[in-house]
Amino acid sequence: MRDLPKRWRHWYHPHRLIGRFPVMRRAYSWLAAHAAKPQLLPGVGESDTLFPALASRVSAAALRQRGLYAGLRLPADMVAAIVGFAEQASCTRPGIDEQFRYVDIRHGRLADGQPVPVADMRQPTDCTAVTIIRGDPGLREAASAFLGYQPPPPRVRLFWSFAGALSDDARRALGQTIDFHYDVPWFNGLYAYFYLTPSDRHSGAHVMVPGSARDKPLRFVLASAFRDEAALAAYYGADRQIVVEGPAGFGFLEDPFGFHKALPPERHDRLVLQLRYG
Repeated sequence: MRDLPKRWRHWYHPHRLIGRFPVMRRAYSWLAAHAAKPQLLPGVGESDTLFPALASRVSAAALRQRGLYAGLRLPADMVAAIVGFAEQASCTRPGIDEQFRYVDIRHGRLADGQPVPVADMRQPTDCTAVTIIRGDPGLREAASAFLGYQPPPPRVRLFWSFAGALSDDARRALGQTIDFHYDVPWFNGLYAYFYLTPSDRHSGAHVMVPGSARDKPLRFVLASAFRDEAALAAYYGADRQIVVEGPAGFGFLEDPFGFHKALPPERHDRLVLQLRYG
């Protein structure tokens, strides 16, 4: 009970309360558009993008309608560079300081038997390819078109999800979001995901409920951000879910205010790069 005030401050930070409501997100976007100054990363050009086919208006319309735009692809050499980096870089489990590397994990466990469902790179931007993607002007313009203002450089997460015979409770306890939920990352936000390894329903693919960012009943907004599948099926329909599968290099944009989750990998480890705009 001694840490109750800390937990309360975490879960009931103003943005976690206010950001739940679409009208407040729109108000924040309007204010940010009039107050924020564009922030570019050093050395990033205005026109050189990895995604020349990415049309910001098209992606913004898809995101507003479905919460998903799945039209991105990384070059193979860039994928290989990030995978090579992630196989050698120092990793940590969420909330635990102990460091290790990818080669130290076998079947989702360290040598001493400790479970590791998820491992984050400590310094993902030490990888040049990650830094290039983070500063990509095409992604920035897509984020700006959706958010309604020019966001600052995105926060970066590069992480492994490990296949292994781990219980769902162990995965939940150590930071793997295998249950449906929506995020309130800030007063407004947008995520970009890139699969660096092939990801299907057996290899940790992302699952989302299209349109749930826009269509969310008040009882879902006022309660926990986590919802069980039965409640979502009852409201949205049992066939509404989409498993977002793709090869190495496949990427997509997602409105984090829609319901989503990750499938526990069963056959192969999964490496994902996530950019958080907002």
